[in-house]
Amino acid sequence: MKRLLMTVMVVAVIFAASSAAHAEITMFSGKTQGPHSALNISAGVPDLSVLFLSGLDKRSDLGVLARLGYLTPVGFHINVWLMLDAEYKYMIRDAGKYNVAIKGDFGINMSFYSKAQNFDFGLNLQPYLIFGVPIKDAAMINLGFGVPFAIWFIDGIAAQVPIAFTFGAEFFVDPQTTINVNCEVGPGIIIANSFGQTQSTVDFYGLFKVGVSFDL
Repeated sequence: MKRLLMTVMVVAVIFAASSAAHAEITMFSGKTQGPHSALNISAGVPDLSVLFLSGLDKRSDLGVLARLGYLTPVGFHINVWLMLDAEYKYMIRDAGKYNVAIKGDFGINMSFYSKAQNFDFGLNLQPYLIFGVPIKDAAMINLGFGVPFAIWFIDGIAAQVPIAFTFGAEFFVDPQTTINVNCEVGPGIIIANSFGQTQSTVDFYGLFKVGVSFDL
């Protein structure tokens, strides 16, 4: 009987430690990093991104997001853009069965159009509301919505204002590694003011990326 109790206790300790470790490697849900730091590398459409997050305290993270984007080629000319953002996340609630957070990305963007030999720059301001739902110790399902707003200074001013619905999942491989799938879709509008004339067009915003996160 004692041997059985010892076995149960050992299994319970291992299970609890594994659960705690898994909970630390979720970079896209409402949970924060706590005393840890984590790194994510993701690739897909429309960019390759690197995200570093470090826990400030139990409820907040601060990090850096770099995105290298590639638009649809026109002939053999490829448009390239770069975004460098600071990212802040604040966890509103962690109820065990779900978690909620707000996050914001703020920084600069730069675009190069090879065919026109044109270079533009601008600013990003992208607030999000995020919900995370853990599926035992196997995965974290993430849902939310946000406004990935960007503005460019192109012979005047142009702004992109999409409403994005986000969904994805993080799959726990081991206590230090997580595989993520992220998707964002939604309608948007582009407003441009150039040479005293204002034009607006309806646009579609989309993002699909797969990546991996590491506990640091």
